[in-house]
Amino acid sequence: MCTWLESEGKKGDNEICLCMLEFLKTQNLSAIEHVKTFSDYCRGQNRNRTMISSMMWACQNFDLKSWEHRFMEPGPLYMPNDSDFGKIEKRKKKYGPIYCKDTYTALIKVSQPKAQFNVLDMSVAVLQLMSAQEAGITQEARHRNVLLSKFLFVVHSVLLPLHG
Repeated sequence: MCTWLESEGKKGDNEICLCMLEFLKTQNLSAIEHVKTFSDYCRGQNRNRTMISSMMWACQNFDLKSWEHRFMEPGPLYMPNDSDFGKIEKRKKKYGPIYCKDTYTALIKVSQPKAQFNVLDMSVAVLQLMSAQEAGITQEARHRNVLLSKFLFVVHSVLLPLHG
């Protein structure tokens, strides 16, 4: 999980892409050839040019053979990571008021005792991103020419049984 304070950055497409790329850097990329991701239809974070450019940049710079990104169908849905956020909220009720970021990071880590969450502090990276944006620097990935044949974008439907 990536964290930063709301006073340090927004929750837009650039921040989400930065988190995705930072997460990839923490992985053993020599063992990864194909990436599969899922997201909802949030245009501000997941369904936009910045996200596609970041995926293209990652494929080129991390030597990934393919990236499959699935969009969940619009409407009420449940993604597996929703239960992770539920665990954190449940633990937060036991903590009481939280006044510092380190306490919140510790709470996230202990919310899942068996396999603790890996928490990436994105404060410095988000602040650098914000200052770069203010200076008018755009993402390098937008200017790269990468073949789209590496990508598969799919709308994923979940059919629920009707009771009647």
